Amino acid sequence: MFLALAPERTSTLRQLVKKVVVKETGIDVHLAREEFLGKSAQDAGAHVLAVQASLKRCGRDMRLVLSDGSLAQGAESDPALVKVLERAGHWGNLLVCGKVKSVCDLAQQEGVGVSYVKRLLPLAFLAPDIRDAIMEGKQPAELSAQRLTHLPSLPLAWDEQRKILGFTN
Repeated sequence: MFLALAPERTSTLRQLVKKVVVKETGIDVHLAREEFLGKSAQDAGAHVLAVQASLKRCGRDMRLVLSDGSLAQGAESDPALVKVLERAGHWGNLLVCGKVKSVCDLAQQEGVGVSYVKRLLPLAFLAPDIRDAIMEGKQPAELSAQRLTHLPSLPLAWDEQRKILGFTN
């Protein structure tokens, strides 16, 4: 996701940021304060903003993960995770509303295996805040569609879901 800036802001940023250094342990942004404080300022020279972060694989993508385990701002939702949640919700509604009589009927109607339906259905009962976070791309970096759909079991208790899926601090 790219941030669109007005031309005057872009110019200001170009004057302020002298260089960006990407390291294994984070990112350093070197700022030139003299551009704004004047050459005679006591603390003229470079100032470094350091952000501890690392690149981690999140599903098929690489994401910038901050030292607290959260994804860097601007993260987009993971299409595979969103698809899994939407499908689980839809299937749960079909069963609850009686539009299909059983998991077997649902699997046949959708053209998928019964075991796949059984793996996804518990996701229809995720805590609302977990679902919202995933839809907004704010899930823990380690949470992928693969991991979510291959959990041995997902508890119904929302607090337990948060612990298992890494939504607690």
